[in-house]
Amino acid sequence: LNFRLRSRARVDALSLQDNEQSLLDSYFTQLLIDDELTLERCKGRVFEGFSEPYINFPPTHKFILGTNDYVNDRIPSYTDRILFYAKDESRVRPVKYDCLWEEKSSDHKPVYGIFTLRVLEQRY
Repeated sequence: LNFRLRSRARVDALSLQDNEQSLLDSYFTQLLIDDELTLERCKGRVFEGFSEPYINFPPTHKFILGTNDYVNDRIPSYTDRILFYAKDESRVRPVKYDCLWEEKSSDHKPVYGIFTLRVLEQRY
């Protein structure tokens, strides 16, 4: 997806955050205020009816190859996402939604999701 964050200021503030999870959760919530995909979905313009698990990881693009450092000439963004559609959202439960921070062979960090699905019994 080619949706970006509109501002770099909140991304740069990440390095100043304490690693306490409650502070990080608050940070990611604030960061998504500037996320184009989140904004467009809230307005009902794209991916209507789709859901996304809560993001609690840093932006996954754009890194200097071989490092965990963002490039200076681009705003880091969440360009790698998992959206899902379910007629009944109670049948899909996100268990984990994260990125592989240790991966450094690309300017993107891979994103993965683990979900629990409730499957209906098939009747013949």
